[in-house]
Amino acid sequence: SDDVTHNTELSPEEIILYSIDCLDDEELYPMQATETLYTDGFIQKVNVISSDDKLAQIIDGGKILSSYSFGTAEISTGQKTGPVTISTSINGVGTGSFTSNVVNTLEQKEVRIFSPTGENSLIFDRDGYFDVFLIALDGKERPKVMRESGKYLITPTNGLVEIAKGTTFTFAQLRSDSFDISVGKSNILLTVEPIGENADLQLEGKKAFTTQPSSQIQISLPLAKINSNHQENLGVIQLVDLQGYPVIPKFNVKSKITSSEDSVVQIIDDSIIPAGSSYAIFPIITTGSVGTATISASAKGVNGTSSIINAASSQMQLQIFTGGLVDVVKVDDPIEFKLFVDDENAESVPGASIKIITKGDAVISPEVVRTSSDGSAIVSLTAFEGPNISFDIIATAEGYAEGKDSFTVNVDSPDKTFNGIDLELPEWIVYLVIGGILMIGVVVFMFLKKSKADLEEDWEEEEEI
Repeated sequence: SDDVTHNTELSPEEIILYSIDCLDDEELYPMQATETLYTDGFIQKVNVISSDDKLAQIIDGGKILSSYSFGTAEISTGQKTGPVTISTSINGVGTGSFTSNVVNTLEQKEVRIFSPTGENSLIFDRDGYFDVFLIALDGKERPKVMRESGKYLITPTNGLVEIAKGTTFTFAQLRSDSFDISVGKSNILLTVEPIGENADLQLEGKKAFTTQPSSQIQISLPLAKINSNHQENLGVIQLVDLQGYPVIPKFNVKSKITSSEDSVVQIIDDSIIPAGSSYAIFPIITTGSVGTATISASAKGVNGTSSIINAASSQMQLQIFTGGLVDVVKVDDPIEFKLFVDDENAESVPGASIKIITKGDAVISPEVVRTSSDGSAIVSLTAFEGPNISFDIIATAEGYAEGKDSFTVNVDSPDKTFNGIDLELPEWIVYLVIGGILMIGVVVFMFLKKSKADLEEDWEEEEEI
């Protein structure tokens, strides 16, 4: 009738009794069951399923009683976490589903590595070992009791560590021979990676530590100066602690030995310090060149050291002397003098080759000469200009180390005069210039003589007056 007021004509605050007209488009509303609907039994009209039983498992699908619009199901979560979809269907009515996220604060979320010697510090023992702990943590960083044993690989040491079932942590002693250690302190990054068939790679962890080795590899050289022409030279490397006392390793220690100057000395073998011994011998090969090189030795997990070695010649050095060479020579005046070549014992060296190098201000002839039986040679010196000249002399002989010396001689060079030679003019021009000068002198003389005669005449006239 016209007196009936419909819900659609009222505001939401004025509605007392809700009907289907109160629902918005596509909005669902409860529906009472006309009979009891069971999820089990002979007549199964309600079905509840899970998309992943490892995340959520249906324990009891429950039932919807007659005249009720809902029922209750029992669901149990599993060991995994993540999104899961629960779906329900009612015969003759319809289906529905919803997605939920399964979380577990007690699930392992991290594996953490730490050192008992400090939060960020690794201290090595005399043999290069260091201690670490691994602990399993849950989402709230609490120790997690392992339901199954977990295996982890620690790099770069390549150490395999296992946290056993029913425990939360494990202890491991690792070797430092998998990474280099510089002298003093250095940084190393340790990475923990789960391994195994069901390993969760998201549990990978990393931690940076400051390393503090307690041993070093030391170089010992029998001689600070070795023969550059002697091939069989030896050196010794030894594993010692920071106080210099020998360390006996429990395993072989492979070293790395290098030379800073391969042109002087070469190291071709990296020696191994065997287990039970603190040292090893390594060969040093010389090239015949004279010089200085730095030999460096290092090993994984210990401090490295270096030592300086000098390669010198064992041959006697040639000495050069002069005889008859005066302190002062004249320009363009050749003089002869003797050169003597002796060894370090002042013994004459016959047949030595002498090479003389000038700087263009003199000439010495011959430029290359050999010494006679008494170890001497005669050469001629002519200086071109002063105030001094210098020249180098290099002496070589088989079985001797090269000798070299420099000499300086003063030159008596007279002052240059102005002449035709200096000007590089023809001789007739010189005579012409001289004749012109003489004519100028005669003209000046005649002029002065005439001036004197005129003055005398003037004086005589004045006296007569």
